[in-house]
Order: sequence, then C-alpha cells, then structure tokens
Amino acid sequence: MGTTGDIQNGYSADLARSQIDKNNAESEKLRLEAELLKKQSTRSHFVLTRILPIGGTAIISSAAVTFWVLSFLRPVVQEKNEYREFRLMNIENRLTHRGDSLQEVSNKLQYYNQKLESEKRLLLSAIDNMQTTSSKVNKVVVNFKNENRKVVDSIINVFSEDLSAQRKRISSSSSLKPNPATTGQLSTIGVNDNSIRVLHEQSDYISFADSVKDKDGNVYKAVKIGNQVWTVANLRTTKYNDGTPIPLVTDNSSWGKLTTPGYCYYNNMENPDSVTRFGALYNWYAIHTGKLAPKGWHIPTKAEWDSLQTYLIANGYNWDGTTTGNEIAKALAAKTGWGACSIDGAVGYDMSLNNKSGFSAFPGGYRYGNSRDHSVIGNFYFSGNYGYWWSITEFNDSTVYGRFLDFGKSNFCENSANKRQGQSVRLLKDR
Repeated sequence: MGTTGDIQNGYSADLARSQIDKNNAESEKLRLEAELLKKQSTRSHFVLTRILPIGGTAIISSAAVTFWVLSFLRPVVQEKNEYREFRLMNIENRLTHRGDSLQEVSNKLQYYNQKLESEKRLLLSAIDNMQTTSSKVNKVVVNFKNENRKVVDSIINVFSEDLSAQRKRISSSSSLKPNPATTGQLSTIGVNDNSIRVLHEQSDYISFADSVKDKDGNVYKAVKIGNQVWTVANLRTTKYNDGTPIPLVTDNSSWGKLTTPGYCYYNNMENPDSVTRFGALYNWYAIHTGKLAPKGWHIPTKAEWDSLQTYLIANGYNWDGTTTGNEIAKALAAKTGWGACSIDGAVGYDMSLNNKSGFSAFPGGYRYGNSRDHSVIGNFYFSGNYGYWWSITEFNDSTVYGRFLDFGKSNFCENSANKRQGQSVRLLKDR
C-alpha cells in the first residue's frame, strides 16, 4: 500500500509543478502585454495634452478648422485610451487571480510532499517489522531442527542398542550362523540427512557396529566392513581430542599460506543441516597433529583405505556383481546428495542402488590449497559432485595420499593432495 501511495503522490506533485511552470509563463506574457499598453496610453495622453493643442494654435489658424479637428480626434483618442486602461485593469485582475492560483498549487505541492514523506516512513517501518519477524521465524526454525535432531538421535540409540543385543544373541548361538552361499538381507540403522534411514545390507559381510563422540558432543555412528569399523559421517569437530580449539580459517589467501592446522566449512557456510551432512574440511596439518580423532579412533592410512577397497571387491560389492576390478563406488556412496549421471554403474546413476556397504559417503568437495596458483587459492570446488578424504600417509614433502568419489565414475579413486588443501575426514576404529 505504501508503494501505490508513493506513486500517486509523486504524480500529483509532478502535476502541480507543471501547473506552476505553465502559470509562470502565462503571467510573464501578461506582464509584457501590460507594459505595452501602458506605453501606448502614455503616447495617447501626450497627443491629447501636448501635440493637439499646439497643432491647433500654431499650424491651423482657422478657429473653426481647429475646433473641428479637435472635436473629431479627441473622442477617438480618448476612447482608445479608455479601452487600453480597461484592458490593463483586466490584466492586473488576471495576474492577481493567477497569483492566488499559484499559491493554491504551492500549498497542494507542500501537502503532497508531506504525505509522501509520511508514507515513506510507514513503508520503512513496515520493512523493519518484516525483518524482525523473519529473524524470529529463523530462530524458531533453527530451534525446531535442533530439537528434532535430539529426538532422532535418541530414537537411533534405542534401535542401535536393541539391534546390537539381537546380534550378540545370534552370534552366541551355534545353530544360527550366516550362510556364505546366500545373500540374505538384514535391516540396519544408519544416519543420513538428520533422519532415520533403513539400509538393506548384505548380512554376510556388513554389520552395524559402534559409535563415537567428539569434543563438541557430535555423535558418529559406525559400520563394520570386513574387520574394519568406519564412521558413517564426515568429521565436523571444531576441537582436538584434548579440547583445544582448531583454528577456523575463512580468508582465501590466509588458507593458501597455512603450514599450521586449520579447518573450514564449504563456502564458509555454517548451516547446521549442511555441516551435519557434509562435515568440515581440514588441512593435512590439522590431521598430522594426531589429536583430531577421538581416543580409540584414528585417521586411516593409505594401506587401510586399500584394505577397504580389496575387501569390497572380493566380496561382490562391484556394481555389476563381479569380484575383480574396482567398481565399488556405488557401494560406498550415499543414496542422496550426488549429481545425476546417465552412465551405468556411476555413483550418480539410479542412486537408489547406492550404499550397499553402509559407508554413506557424501560429496563434500574440497578447498584449493596450492599456493602456486594465486588466482584460485582458497576457492571451494565440487560439492555435490565429488567427495575427497584424507589418509595420514605422505606421498612426498608437499602431498599426501587420499581417496575420492566422482558422481560420474564407478571406481573408488586414489589421489595425492597438497597438504594445504581442505578435505573431508573419516575415522577408523583402533584395533
């Protein structure tokens, strides 16, 4: 409503100014006409009072002729003079009227300006109120999500405890053992997108295992794959296992120059849902402190990543069911969050077939850290399409072995990353 009022008042004010300009032009024209009439009246008066009497006595000697000329000319001149005086008076009246009209228009212009300012103040006040309301709604939404997360964690803990108890009973019974020749299905509980997700896994090889809590109080569930126990979410702690804060580095240039520990979030966004799903990105110097993982857990070595790959291939987790070649990417990737792809066997192709292993990998992208290329130093890349994970094993003085998944590929890839790069972290339980 304030915007419509502004337009109407602005239009009325412009119309009033236009009327004032038009009146000023007409008034000027009338003044010029009045001055001309005054000059003509002055000349006529001069003829009647000065020229005619002189002409009658000096030039025309006959009294009769003089009288006749004066009698003829005087009324004509007199009538013309009276007409000019009448017009002059009419012009003065019109000027007076226009002066009154100009004053009236000026008053209207002042009124419209005042009304416009008043509606502007009302509009600004409405905007402030909307911003305040929006801020309150955001707080309510965040609080709701936090409470919802607590409820979900509580439910998961109950299911986890019950499932663990059932597995122990099954394991202790000699008459109930899995048949390696079959691919029986067992529903296990995992965590993705802050919700309960039921994962149908191969019960011969995969079983739900432990959980671990970091110094921020974040709880990470874990799955057992072969003889390894892996967390099913990326690390997102802001503290070392001794409670010391890890430096948060958001500036691009500063990130690229780091030779000390640092962490960040993708695009420096701290949205709780995004952080829970994708975790934080750490440079290798934070990992190399030996204090990033909680007690009893560690950052995997290159050899331990290789063992995970070997186990999954040998036990039929390739997307096509074969037991040779590296085609296990779909078995590791989560069922959501990846870019779509039309290539058979790729992570992004029919994601409902993903995550047979329960590893639940999300594409968290990475932060560029190679200080040689200053144009892109500290930039973020590929969230939603690629996921990168550190190992603790150095390749050379400046790079470290790691693993990554590509939405358009079917294999679990190995790479070497600059130590300044920001990548995701998965934890492996000590044995």
